[in-house]
Amino acid sequence: MPSRIHALTADVFKALAHPLRLALLEFLNENERCVCEIVGTLGLRQPTVSKHLAILHTQGLISRRRDGSRVVYQLAPGAADLLAAGLAFTRDRRQAEARSLLSAVTLPEEPGEP
Repeated sequence: MPSRIHALTADVFKALAHPLRLALLEFLNENERCVCEIVGTLGLRQPTVSKHLAILHTQGLISRRRDGSRVVYQLAPGAADLLAAGLAFTRDRRQAEARSLLSAVTLPEEPGEP
């Protein structure tokens, strides 16, 4: 039977289950940013960015702090490791799929080869 920790973990994975949110996490992994920087650099609309940042914040993947009139976002501790693990998992899986596809393809022999 799933426990409370399973439900909470599922909520974190749901927050990660959107390409834009993964891109935001990767962008924040470089440096802390305010919404205006994210909008300007990534070319997204402010309401869209704010909505996705709120989801990431609710799940504890990012934190925020006030810097004068700006709100600055940064990755929460452990979020960079989670992001790196997810990206590495996907990269490794895609490489295995590509190798499998390539091994199934018979390439024509080069002239002069037996």
